Amino acid sequence: MNNRDYLTICKYCENQDFGGFITIIEYLIPEFNDLNIVDKAYALILYRSLFLGPEIQVMNDDKSPVTIDLNTVLENIAEVECKQWELEHEGFKIILGPLKSFVSSGDIYDCIKTIEYNNKTVKGNEINEVLEFLPVEVYTFINQKILDFYRYYNMVEIISEAPKAKLRALQLNLNDNSFCEFILSLYKTDLDSLFHEIYIFAQHFKNIDYFKLAPLDSKILVSILHKETSEAKKAQEQSNDYQNPLTPQL
Repeated sequence: MNNRDYLTICKYCENQDFGGFITIIEYLIPEFNDLNIVDKAYALILYRSLFLGPEIQVMNDDKSPVTIDLNTVLENIAEVECKQWELEHEGFKIILGPLKSFVSSGDIYDCIKTIEYNNKTVKGNEINEVLEFLPVEVYTFINQKILDFYRYYNMVEIISEAPKAKLRALQLNLNDNSFCEFILSLYKTDLDSLFHEIYIFAQHFKNIDYFKLAPLDSKILVSILHKETSEAKKAQEQSNDYQNPLTPQL
């Protein structure tokens, strides 16, 4: 991800447009669309850590900022199983698996991967076509198990509790907008500060193409510039304060 991509991402984050944000991610990570929601969650947080930095700040119970290492968030997500459930009822075999989309299209049956009966297997778009023809008991059984399956991804611990820091655990539902909002907050940056950074590059790094740099790289260069400027200012002040001991005192 370079700064040109990141500027677009920030605009989507500013407008809470998760769909637009994902279109950029799919361009940057071609395999992204084939992942399930757990692997997508891991990829999005890892990508943020690599290109924007591994730390974030969240507010504790005292409304004070607490620094969180995203590696701990990745560890929590890595513990979530991307498992498939195999169900058998009345001669039917149903396999449920994790969704591929964070925000369901409203079809709770998206998690059904296959339905098998009498050695015939139905999958993909055909599943919705056969659901209404299933025996009532089988249909009811599937609905009950789908609710259990959804609950498994309903309370995923993203940030662990830290009593000493007065920080509560953060649990999110991977199946709804709460996780989408969390991801947007990770990538969001104040546009004023971003344009200020662009201005600094235009003034002080004229031979470097800001938009081809990774966001973290440009922040490091700006940090180095600020440090050098501060040290030069301090040295100048010390030089102005210096008095030659042979200079007559008034």
